[in-house]
Amino acid sequence: MKANFLLILFCFAFLIPHQGKAQYLSISGFVKNHFNGEVKKNATVYESISGIGTITNSEGYYRLLLTGGRQNLEISSPGFKTYASKFNLINDTIVSVELIPQVGLTEGGEADYSHFNVPFTDTGKVPTETK
Repeated sequence: MKANFLLILFCFAFLIPHQGKAQYLSISGFVKNHFNGEVKKNATVYESISGIGTITNSEGYYRLLLTGGRQNLEISSPGFKTYASKFNLINDTIVSVELIPQVGLTEGGEADYSHFNVPFTDTGKVPTETK
């Protein structure tokens, strides 16, 4: 009786494949400033379903290991608009993002673009030159 129990225990432990074993997939990429291309170190990269997150390194690179399936990826940094994306993760994936700086308002309620090194119109777009 004891031998049968040990044989069954052995089969469950070693011979039957582990069906619950999760395969991890990676999401990786770089985070940069949209306007000047500078890397964003210490930007937060967070997947809200699993609660797994990380920060970018000094080159703006990040990597998360997640189980496949539905993902809600959020990338943020102080002073920048948050990037959010929902997708189904089925393979290792590269998600590189250029974060857009948040725009302040002047006392009159107008958009303040003075801290950027590129000319803007009141619509927030870079003006195009006409010939």
